[in-house]
Amino acid sequence: MRIYDRAVWELMHELANQLLVKEGDVVERAEVKAWFKSHYPLIKMNTIDRHLMRMSTNAVGRLHHHGKPGNDDLFFKLEKSTFRRYRPGIDQAPLWK
Repeated sequence: MRIYDRAVWELMHELANQLLVKEGDVVERAEVKAWFKSHYPLIKMNTIDRHLMRMSTNAVGRLHHHGKPGNDDLFFKLEKSTFRRYRPGIDQAPLWK
């Protein structure tokens, strides 16, 4: 059930378009949560964590979620809490079942 007019995965794309503009830009999990708290405060923190995992192309945990190739290939996880945009053709292919 949607709380806002768009699904959380769509809001993640909005976040990336605002915070990950230039090549090499990175974002910390805490920044993602702060952005959601400021823009979409009704989204639960656990939902944000799950979407970060599902939408990080190299996160093994994404295999346990029902992601959509293309829509969910947004982030590349650098460290436990650091992400950048996924770069098709440069980064490893997204993990999918």
